[in-house]
Amino acid sequence: MSTLGTIHSNLTGIEYAPAQPKSGHRLSLEREPQNRCDSNAIKVINGSENFGYLNRQDSLWLAPLMDDWLVEMKAALLNCGSDVGTPVELTVKTTSRGDAMLSPNRDDSPQAVLHNALLTVYFNLDGYSRETLKTVLIQYSNVMGDVRLLPETQLIFNIIATRMKELEACLTTAMNVRLKHLSPYKGSVKNNLGI
Repeated sequence: MSTLGTIHSNLTGIEYAPAQPKSGHRLSLEREPQNRCDSNAIKVINGSENFGYLNRQDSLWLAPLMDDWLVEMKAALLNCGSDVGTPVELTVKTTSRGDAMLSPNRDDSPQAVLHNALLTVYFNLDGYSRETLKTVLIQYSNVMGDVRLLPETQLIFNIIATRMKELEACLTTAMNVRLKHLSPYKGSVKNNLGI
């Protein structure tokens, strides 16, 4: 299995779990197609303990990928609490069957064209700046409203979006470190900025 990347989602129903997981806790995901409320339900578990479910919006497109044995995922809680919508980071790995998702789609449908375009961005992800990724995501978001996405395309889009957010977080951290060293009592702001 190879790691495709990470995506962010939210857990629901965590307030009903018999035990509360801790932040950073590594959890497994399991499909629950017989769930009477949602046939796309993805249960978040630790051993035999159920900690809740992925939200419906993400389960809608992740469930087919799991059902077809294309991906395997692990979860880590980012911030625990009893509120609905506890954030979780999903590490997504392809199975041997799932490696085909990373091959260009030979179809000429709008879905295939969009998938292939996002694959190009995905394979060059480390070469893009935060600004470029933001522009690309905005452009593709405008098109995505007109095209019904394949589940694998939705996954690639979300991996790219998560990468952009990670770059934004790095930029914010770097700016905060730089601003922390600025002091209004040590010379002018221009001198502190090196201007």
